[in-house]
Formats: sequence, C-alpha cells, structure tokens
Amino acid sequence: MKKYRFYIAWMSESDSNCGEENGINTQKDLISEYIKGNESVDTWVFECENEEMAYLLGYKEAFFMNYTAQDSFSVVEEIK
Repeated sequence: MKKYRFYIAWMSESDSNCGEENGINTQKDLISEYIKGNESVDTWVFECENEEMAYLLGYKEAFFMNYTAQDSFSVVEEIK
C-alpha cells in the first residue's frame, strides 16, 4: 500500500467560490508551496493500492462537501 494526498479547491473567482480570489487558477496551484496555509484547499490522505483509487476516495469525500467538477480543481500526490 502507498500513501496519497488528495487536494481539491474551488477555482479562483468561480461561481461556487462566490467570485472570490483564492490563488487557485490551475491544478499545479494545488501542489505548489502557495497552498500551505490556504484555507481554500481541502486535503485528505489515503492509504491505498494506486493513484486511481486515491482519486476515487477523494472524489467520494469531495462529493459530501458539495464540490462540483466544473468549478473545482483536484490532484493526487503520492506521499513518499
């Protein structure tokens, strides 16, 4: 088993983010140094077999927090 961190955030200035600027304009912004301390980014850590499973588990959690695919960015990073 490997450990993965799933990141998700509303796109900056999107309708779901109430038009507010949060610095999240691309998926790369989610795994940059910028996100440290950024309250707009939600993260979960999963221990699972592969990255695909980490995405599925992350999407499940995000669903319960009312994230929508059209207004958010998400990415998975393996924790080494």
